[in-house]
Amino acid sequence: MKKENKIIILGIFLSLSIIIIIPVISAQVGIIELAGTPEIVSCVSDKEVFSGDTYNSQVIVKNIGESAGEFSGRIECTGDVSGYGSSGFVESNSQISLPFNIAGTNTQSGVQNNLCTIIIEDSNGGGTDSCTFTFGVKFQPNIVCAHSSLKCVSGNTLRTCSSDGSTFTDTMCNKGEKCIVADDGTGSCVIDENQPQNNSNTPALIIALGIIAGLVILGLLIKKKNK
Repeated sequence: MKKENKIIILGIFLSLSIIIIIPVISAQVGIIELAGTPEIVSCVSDKEVFSGDTYNSQVIVKNIGESAGEFSGRIECTGDVSGYGSSGFVESNSQISLPFNIAGTNTQSGVQNNLCTIIIEDSNGGGTDSCTFTFGVKFQPNIVCAHSSLKCVSGNTLRTCSSDGSTFTDTMCNKGEKCIVADDGTGSCVIDENQPQNNSNTPALIIALGIIAGLVILGLLIKKKNK
C-alpha cells in the first residue's frame, strides 16, 4: 500500500475515533450542576375566599444548601381548588419570596374547607420542603368556576370559564394535541410530542468536531510528509 493511502486511512481512523470517544467521555464525566436545599421559612396562611375568587399569597424560602439553586413551587389541594407557584434562583444562605395564586369553587353551600400542600423543590434535585394550610371556599350562588380561567380538566380537554364565573365551556383539543398547564397555571392545548425532547443538534455537533479534528490531523501529516 502506498504511503499516501496509509496517511489518508490514518486520518479517517482518527476522525472516527474522535467521534466515538467524545460522547463516551461526556457520558462518563457529565456536567456538574448546582443544587440548593430549600427550607420554607413562611408558608401561606389559612384563608377563606368566595367561590370563583383568586387569592394571591407568597411563600418565603431559604436556601440552606452549600450551593446556589433554582427553586420552584407547586400546590396540591383537596376539593375543587387549584393554584400555581413561581420559581427563582437563590444563592446559598439566602431567601426568596415565591408568589402563589390559589382559586376554588363551591357549588354546594356554606364554606368548603380544603387542605392544601405547598411543595418547594430544587430543579437539580438538591432537595424539597413542604408546608400545609387550609383554604376555605365560601358558597356564592351561580358561581361554578374561577372567573375567566383556563383549566385542563383532562389530558385533552380545556375548560374555559366565563368572565363572571357563572358558566364554562369544555373544548376537546385537536387531534395530535394535549392539554397542559403552563407555569402561570393557565391551561392550553399544544402539540403532543410523542418522543422525548432531546437536543438533536448534539450528535451532529460531535460528528462535525470529529471530522474537523481528523482533517486537521490529516493535513498536518501530509504537510510533514511534504517537507
